[in-house]
Amino acid sequence: MDLLIVHSDVGSASCHFAIYCKQLLSAAVSNADITMLSRDEEADLRFITQSCAMSLGHVCSGTVKEDVERIGLVIADRAHAQ
Repeated sequence: MDLLIVHSDVGSASCHFAIYCKQLLSAAVSNADITMLSRDEEADLRFITQSCAMSLGHVCSGTVKEDVERIGLVIADRAHAQ
């Protein structure tokens, strides 16, 4: 499973938050390959468009663990549907 975390910018706080989200997602989704890009990096690379990616959800600082858990459930549901 390939996952992309798009975070707001290349500032320290944004990067640290993305790393934390990556750690939580890695624990929640086995065999995940997780890439992190800032919003500007993603736009420059057109990564989402080029890979035909779909959004699985958003993670907010106040509800990180719940949001990651919800994304893990979405991934599990999609895996079982295939």
